Amino acid sequence: MSSYLTIAVTARAKKTAIGPVKDSPLRVWVSAPAVDGKANGAVLKLLAEKLAIPPSCLSIVRGAGARRKKIFVECLDESELMGRLAAAGREKSDGKNI
Repeated sequence: MSSYLTIAVTARAKKTAIGPVKDSPLRVWVSAPAVDGKANGAVLKLLAEKLAIPPSCLSIVRGAGARRKKIFVECLDESELMGRLAAAGREKSDGKNI
């Protein structure tokens, strides 16, 4: 049971949020800077929180130094992943929806 997720990350954003799920790739904003892997860590932490899975279930398999990343999701199959992302996209992040 695993799947992959392609995301586009904006580091040093004013807020931490996940964009609408209908977009491809999924947009993720984190306030952490893209220095020493801080933004990557923030992305994995945010995704784990929104997907309700342990951070150890997520890993960046492509694009660690780029804005566009491919994430391996070990704990969820594709249908479960999409369902949880859809639910997370409907939630408000930091009090505002993007």
